[in-house]
Amino acid sequence: MTNPGLFVYGGVMSLKRYLVLLVCFCAIMMLKTRPIHAASLELVVKSFKGTPLIRIPMRQGDTFTLYYIHSVDISPVYEVFSIDAKKGIVLMQSCMKMFGAGFDPWQAHGKVIEENGWIKMVELNVPLGSFLLRVGAPTVDHTLKIKGMALYLSRMIPEKRVWIGVSGLNKTGNGGPE
Repeated sequence: MTNPGLFVYGGVMSLKRYLVLLVCFCAIMMLKTRPIHAASLELVVKSFKGTPLIRIPMRQGDTFTLYYIHSVDISPVYEVFSIDAKKGIVLMQSCMKMFGAGFDPWQAHGKVIEENGWIKMVELNVPLGSFLLRVGAPTVDHTLKIKGMALYLSRMIPEKRVWIGVSGLNKTGNGGPE
């Protein structure tokens, strides 16, 4: 018995050839629609012992902000970080209402500007990889602002030490507990 074939665009094609072309087409479409840098980067907040507490998918160049109230000056501070697939977390800006304890101008790394009542250290580009944070009490209001979300760390895990880092880096080890 002969295979009559399939009618495709007015011609006849064998079922085997049709399936091979269909599989090739699907493979090409999957490769074309897949993001080039889908290197599953994640911002990870881990307990000091290494237990993941928060995992947020990230991409190269994504940013997040850490906001808090300075415990000595009782004034707001926020720091802007970016994600780098090779360097991990990179400090981009540090902004405060006044220079307080522990805030020396980082002019060697960037520049200091004043904008709308804020003192901003910008263009810092300081690679941190990951960092240890002692989350303050609820009055300190440590808040992670990322992708339109506000994660109130001081309410979730007050007075705990956590590692903030990036998983899926293009290098070995990014600091913090594994």
